[in-house]
Amino acid sequence: MTKKNMFLLILDGLRADRASCYGYSRKTTPYIDLLAKQGILFSNCYGVSHSSFPCHISLFTGVHPYFHGAASNFSYYNNQLPYLTEKLQKQNYKTIGISSYNSYHSIESGFLRYFDKYIKVMKSNSYMKKPLKPKFKHGHNMIDLTGLSDFAKKIWSKIKYSSFKAKADFYLKNDMGGKKIIDQIKKQFDLCYGSDEPFFLFANILETHTPFLPIGKFRNYFKKINLTKTLLNAFFNPHLFETGRAPLSSEEQEALNALYDGGVRYADSLVEELFSYLDEKGYLDNTTVIITSDHGEMLNEQDSLIGHGSSTYEGMIKLPLIILDSPKRNQGMITREDLVSQVDIFPTIVNIAGGTLDRNIFKYKCKDLLKNDETSRFVICESPATAFPERLYGYPEIMERWGHVERTIIEKPYKFIWRSNGNHCLYDLSVDKIEKNNLFRKADPGIIKELICKMVLWYKEQCGDEDFFSLECFDYQKTRWPGKPVEDLIVTQDEGNIEVVQDEIR
Repeated sequence: MTKKNMFLLILDGLRADRASCYGYSRKTTPYIDLLAKQGILFSNCYGVSHSSFPCHISLFTGVHPYFHGAASNFSYYNNQLPYLTEKLQKQNYKTIGISSYNSYHSIESGFLRYFDKYIKVMKSNSYMKKPLKPKFKHGHNMIDLTGLSDFAKKIWSKIKYSSFKAKADFYLKNDMGGKKIIDQIKKQFDLCYGSDEPFFLFANILETHTPFLPIGKFRNYFKKINLTKTLLNAFFNPHLFETGRAPLSSEEQEALNALYDGGVRYADSLVEELFSYLDEKGYLDNTTVIITSDHGEMLNEQDSLIGHGSSTYEGMIKLPLIILDSPKRNQGMITREDLVSQVDIFPTIVNIAGGTLDRNIFKYKCKDLLKNDETSRFVICESPATAFPERLYGYPEIMERWGHVERTIIEKPYKFIWRSNGNHCLYDLSVDKIEKNNLFRKADPGIIKELICKMVLWYKEQCGDEDFFSLECFDYQKTRWPGKPVEDLIVTQDEGNIEVVQDEIR
């Protein structure tokens, strides 16, 4: 029997509640809605953290960041667990990856292991006529303005705004590489489909990711947008916004929502272009497709957060997940309400490939999504303390706010966010999906105690007999990118398998 091909598509930064197939009022994903009607839509899928790199490593290992150790965007994966592409190669799959040219999908990060081919789409930053000096690069071009005269501060503000405006104009004419990535996906399907060797194709598209500046007509798709100085600060200097120094007006908040939704709509148009082509060619007849995200994006709903990288609020960790499992398509949409996790994608793909999970080694609590197991379950999300505080130079308030370990357990109907600084949160998601009513100080202490006990036991069951565990402790591999790869990163990654494709600049 011919093995199924597999296609894992990551719409980076897409939160579930902004896709119309998940009930959003705006028609942001009309084509993805049609795809959802042909497969399985998981209405309660959660990511394991709030940023790209730890979430991607969890997708490829089936475990949480605490256990794989690549828990921050400024860390690396050391290959101490079974890796998805390695498992697939052992089942005679050809493994291919496609994404933008970035630090997270790199040899330095440890992500590019066991790929037979990896294509990086390069988008030049030619809109920056002259790079800023290194001392001005900390945290989105932030510097400490203490001691400068009011005149000097105004001059620096004008320089920043001019730079931000140039970036915004660039994004009006250029996407984030999505169109070129779609072309490369088509090309790889053309090359691989129909051969005796099954293939696994991973692709990541950034069109729903920060900054929320969709190309061309999609910028004003839902609302005519006026890109104010405050909005540009929110996109390119978010820490200034988070500290309350550049708040959004109600009109600017509406513009923020419309811009994000326009990016989602553009991503949907790319998905339509791709899947129309794959369908026309018959490439989906023997291919299992998984469409999901790595993390969401905050849109100023909580704690003045815009973008991602902090917190485990719903907008950050609740993800879309749709599986098209040929040849079962066109039988009508199946909606799954059970709680599932990002880590469940790993065993699902391994099982489709005919591989095995050695539970003596692989004792982590992930499950095959295609085995319709809707038994009671809770899911876990987590975050270490803020890495590299020098990135927040001049913003001690943010370090104080986010310099804590965060661990979250979700068990219907409750969501409990434990924080090492004591600012815990408890929400009843059955009546408070937008997390406005913190019940922590009002709820029955027995409920909170039960959730904490379950969470601690979950971690301890997965630790070794001699491993120490405490909720407050969250250590991980740390490195700086770009830089010389850590020695153990070069063992299973071949630079010769990496192809760089230049995307045109408009």
